Amino acid sequence: MKLSNLNEWLSLVANLGVVGGIIFLGLEINQANRIAVNSAESALGAQAAEVNRSILESPDDSNFLKNLVSASEGLQPTDEVKLRMMARQLTNLWSAAESAFENGLISQDLYQIYVVDIATVYNEFPGLVPHFAYLRDLYITPEMIKNSKIWTEYASETRKRGY
Repeated sequence: MKLSNLNEWLSLVANLGVVGGIIFLGLEINQANRIAVNSAESALGAQAAEVNRSILESPDDSNFLKNLVSASEGLQPTDEVKLRMMARQLTNLWSAAESAFENGLISQDLYQIYVVDIATVYNEFPGLVPHFAYLRDLYITPEMIKNSKIWTEYASETRKRGY
């Protein structure tokens, strides 16, 4: 009898250990998820800061800034490349935001900020619109537009401006 009581107590302790281990594992997974979300949001913030930095570090390049804020024809090849690269940076940023949102790494609120950012950039920097149109035609499929707020907004803003 005493041996069976001991077995029952040992079994109870073992089961409690398993339950405690599962709870601990759940807490560790939750912490890892929070770290992943924080990392994704930080990476997107750093990418956005890099776009801003590339604009701010060009104050002496008045042609680039002039072409950025107005849709100009007949650009110098170097200005054309700079504008195309700026459009690529922003497109990559929005693509990263889309991917992070789809994978649950950023909140709906932060995702919505990136969606709104598209129209803001199109309004503030019309010189980028032809380059966004080029990138849209090159990379963005109708399926992507159908399934994503970001790509729907991207395509819509490009069309609104005649591209």
